Amino acid sequence: MEADDLRWMALFPIILVFTLHFHVAFPEEVAVSVSNGGTIVWSDLTVVKTGDIYVGRNSTLILRNVLLQLSIRGEKSYNITVADHSTLILEASNVTSLSGLSTITVANSSNILLRDGSSLNGFQTLNLNNASLTSIVDGTLKVNHVNGSTRILELARTLAPDTQINITAQ
Repeated sequence: MEADDLRWMALFPIILVFTLHFHVAFPEEVAVSVSNGGTIVWSDLTVVKTGDIYVGRNSTLILRNVLLQLSIRGEKSYNITVADHSTLILEASNVTSLSGLSTITVANSSNILLRDGSSLNGFQTLNLNNASLTSIVDGTLKVNHVNGSTRILELARTLAPDTQINITAQ
């Protein structure tokens, strides 16, 4: 045997032990978080995110001409939450989930607005939990279910193929 072979044979048990006893843990991720009155504007982007998107506490996330894909890691699906008097605005943008289990939740007097050909694709549910404004004009919903309640509902020139809609007015 050559010296190089002997070195690799000597290192093999160390590599094996390291591989068996140590693993890489992926922490729960929040891909985007806007809170405490903040505003984030994304324009003219193609973005892939692995993590939840949170817009809360009087904050706003605006997507203008953005292609946003929520990816998956293993079996973990990622969600979008808009809560506590906050707003998500899509203008000529498409948001797609690769997991059929992802949800979008708009809660506690928050707003969601889709304009100018924007779409939501691949989500299990759009949950409206006491939303203030749900407005989709010239948009497309390709989600399985839209459920919940909103104070103001505006749907104009909107496509929702194969989407079950059950919304009540407050």
